[in-house]
Amino acid sequence: MAKKTLDFDIEEHIDFELIGIICAFKDFRICYEINSLLGIELKKANDLELKLEKKGSTGTFSHYQYINTDEEQFYLISNKGNHTWFIPEQKHIDYFIMIRNRSSFTQIPELIDKLKTISLINSVLTIDAVKLKSADHFLYIEPEENV
Repeated sequence: MAKKTLDFDIEEHIDFELIGIICAFKDFRICYEINSLLGIELKKANDLELKLEKKGSTGTFSHYQYINTDEEQFYLISNKGNHTWFIPEQKHIDYFIMIRNRSSFTQIPELIDKLKTISLINSVLTIDAVKLKSADHFLYIEPEENV
């Protein structure tokens, strides 16, 4: 029997902007700093759970979310989980900020410049999600109602 190959174009499903943060501090601490600087309210959401390549193994990753009145969604996602990585090809990144439904008021270069002023952050960079092998992991992130 011949194998069938399904062609999945991840680029069609990338509907978000992605920023990488290098920072050695705990997620709640960096979240507090981001909230204070940007005047937003990132709040702790349920941990993300991903099935890993090892049979029966899962990885859990903390994340925070904020949805403003324009339905713009901000997520802070920890790249380091329980002994694994959310995006393994980006091990140097500690956190990702994912923005969905970006409004015209949110300019990524200005946002990056602001984030760089946080003394706890070592580096901030834009990430091209289309080039990530594990970009599909971001597709599992959905807004939670109770946050």
